[in-house]
Amino acid sequence: MVYGAIRNPTPPSQRIRCVPKTSLLQRIRTRRRRVKQLVKKTQTIVAKKILKVRGRPRKDGRARGTYVVTKRLKKLMYPSPAAIARQLKCEGVEDASRATVERDLKALDLKCYCRPVCPFLTDAQKEARLKFARRMLRNKADYWEKMIFTDEKWFDSNDSGQRYQYHEKGKQKGELIPREYSQAAAKCFVWGAISVKWRILVFVEFEDGMMKSKEYIDQCIRELKKQTHRDMILMQDGATAHWSADTREALNVAGFKVLEGWPSGSPDLNPIEKVWARLEQCVADRGPYGREELQQFVYDEFLKLSDEFIEKLVLSFKGGLQECVKNSGNSLKN
Repeated sequence: MVYGAIRNPTPPSQRIRCVPKTSLLQRIRTRRRRVKQLVKKTQTIVAKKILKVRGRPRKDGRARGTYVVTKRLKKLMYPSPAAIARQLKCEGVEDASRATVERDLKALDLKCYCRPVCPFLTDAQKEARLKFARRMLRNKADYWEKMIFTDEKWFDSNDSGQRYQYHEKGKQKGELIPREYSQAAAKCFVWGAISVKWRILVFVEFEDGMMKSKEYIDQCIRELKKQTHRDMILMQDGATAHWSADTREALNVAGFKVLEGWPSGSPDLNPIEKVWARLEQCVADRGPYGREELQQFVYDEFLKLSDEFIEKLVLSFKGGLQECVKNSGNSLKN
């Protein structure tokens, strides 16, 4: 204690606490550590909605009951460099800006990717997908070549092409070509089927805004009977028109083997979805005008698809099931 007093004769009560300033390198490291935390931070939004039970009015005049639909959505809390910069400024980081955050993200080797679009799945749906995938994977090797994948799709004449556009630096943002949409755009409803050796595309005509079992039987199944034989296995989703009593009877008379137990909320397992994605982009690049031109472009682009591409998609169904089992029933990564 004596030696300490000699070295610093000022009593402790009169000393000024001098906190050394944080170096620039330490501030950068601290900021980047926080940026890495914020860019991965998520929040879960829970929303509930009360819906009325559908159906015809009761004979006694009493109103039908209601049910509650709960939706849980997982979102990024800070989805952009600007949002991260605003949060850093709220935390007292003075030198935080959008450009600074972008440099930090680049230094942290974090690259921006387009988030995949996948359906919201409940725990029950994940379990159903897992059981379906395991059951299907028990089939023999020649089973996958007999599959017929079907689905419906609405096409319109709006611009559904590339979302991004490259432009020279220094140009005004107004010079970029916008993606224009119109509520009164021409539309057409198509039903398609793909298999290893052939494909079918039907422009379905119906009334009341929804395809019913009569239109499905008269237009789709009738066209399907011209191309297939009895050994093929027909896949169809859980739409009402696909599983009505009239449709089941028509399929039995035609001798089709229908794939049972297709899980709900599983468009990612259906290979024909990739056909629709390819057609939507190709048709949008040609800029159709009017319903007739839209139908012609859809049909032309469908015929342009190579047989190798279709066969590869059909045979990729087994790989999708294996990935579904690996992901414990979660959505596939596209």
